Amino acid sequence: MRYPKARTWYRSIYGDKVLWTDITLQVAPIFESYRVMIGYMLGPQPAVFVDTPAPVKEAHGIKTPHLNYDGTLCLYDPEKKQWADSDGIAHTTIPWTLRWLFHYENWLCSGIWLGDTVPPTLKTEAVETNPALEKPA
Repeated sequence: MRYPKARTWYRSIYGDKVLWTDITLQVAPIFESYRVMIGYMLGPQPAVFVDTPAPVKEAHGIKTPHLNYDGTLCLYDPEKKQWADSDGIAHTTIPWTLRWLFHYENWLCSGIWLGDTVPPTLKTEAVETNPALEKPA
């Protein structure tokens, strides 16, 4: 198992089975540890939320880059079709989340987002097309 401390469970919402993964990630010892929730059901890309500590919505006088309106992380450009159902979360989503956290921590310090950029108007396809992927209470 690539992430042995991850906790995974199924939850049935609206008749769909959703796989949830709860994992604590830390980019490097000098950075904060983050509890991340990943919701996935067959079809759309996973929805990724940083649970604790929650990302700030604004710093340096600007909104947090690559944080979608619904609180999910913008991990890649969906128009480039970088996610496929056959992709494993451990091989794509978790490394992409670590990359996002790395750029987020640097942005908090510098005010400059050094990661890839996509148009900020793109919305999270996963939650829009599957309300079952909304973050559990």
